[in-house]
Amino acid sequence: VQPQKTLKYTGDDLQVGSNTITLSGGGTIENTNRLILDNPASIVAMNGIGQISKISVTSPLTNGKLSVGTDAIIQIFEHTESSKLEISDDASLTIQNGFEVPQNKSMELTGSDNGTLILGDKLTLAGILKISAPDKLSGGTLELKGGTLAVNENSVIESALTHIDKSTINVISGKTLKYTGSEAKVGALEMTLSGGGFIDNLNDFALDNPNSILSMSGIEISKVSFTEDLTNGQLTVDNDSVIKNLTNSKSSRINIGSGDRLTVENSFEIPANINMQFVGSGSGIMQINNTLTLSGTVKFYAPDYKLDNGTLALNGGTLESRDNTTVASDIQHLSDSTVIVASG
Repeated sequence: VQPQKTLKYTGDDLQVGSNTITLSGGGTIENTNRLILDNPASIVAMNGIGQISKISVTSPLTNGKLSVGTDAIIQIFEHTESSKLEISDDASLTIQNGFEVPQNKSMELTGSDNGTLILGDKLTLAGILKISAPDKLSGGTLELKGGTLAVNENSVIESALTHIDKSTINVISGKTLKYTGSEAKVGALEMTLSGGGFIDNLNDFALDNPNSILSMSGIEISKVSFTEDLTNGQLTVDNDSVIKNLTNSKSSRINIGSGDRLTVENSFEIPANINMQFVGSGSGIMQINNTLTLSGTVKFYAPDYKLDNGTLALNGGTLESRDNTTVASDIQHLSDSTVIVASG
């Protein structure tokens, strides 16, 4: 279809089958019914077409895929089965309307090129989004609805992240997910970060609800903040993890598993009238790579916790231990402070 020209198709659904259909020319296909990838080997190659109205995936794609060679737009993308998208270097695929990756289904970004998937509205993730190419997700919202974001290659997400049901972000070891969207709020839910890789987030992952749970299982992340006093919520660590920047504007609860280590790389403060409680079964380690300034209160409510490395700077705050606790960090006394150790 040539540029600035439109092919209007009003016939029945067009099924690709175990074949390849190539769409090119720079123009628009206005199809009333769907172009369907209905076979595991179905391939739709968007090699120059400007826009198409409706594409649907109704069969789990194994050898099949939707490939994009130049900038293209899909208005409506129906995703009832698992799909593969391959976007070429410096090309983009824009999906104008919102769509969902359903539970037990997946969408995988494949290939070796640096393509961009642009969301005109919202991608709701109840299933799995696998990023297996050095691609970028831009525009709109990535809504985590009980699904898994599986990052297998260095990639970028510029879209906003929202969290509406218990979800997981897994970044494999040696890979980085760069997130430049707005603050990611955990809400009254549990979000799990795992995989051994690095989440390089420009804005905070925020525990913003008294029941927020952020579970870290072998992950490194740039920024985490407590923006609401936690009552039942907590930051949990069940495998050695790293936070580069930790902000405690509200009171927090931290649960580090036995023998596990949470490393905080940069200096942070517990402000006046704010507390940080160490809870759970105990025997975890918080490693301070710089300085923890204590103007508020640190409370150890479980046995055999350890503060390791760096400096604990007492700045008018209170250190309270109800159980056996080890402080291996250097202690600096900046202002009148209190240490309380329970009897027995």
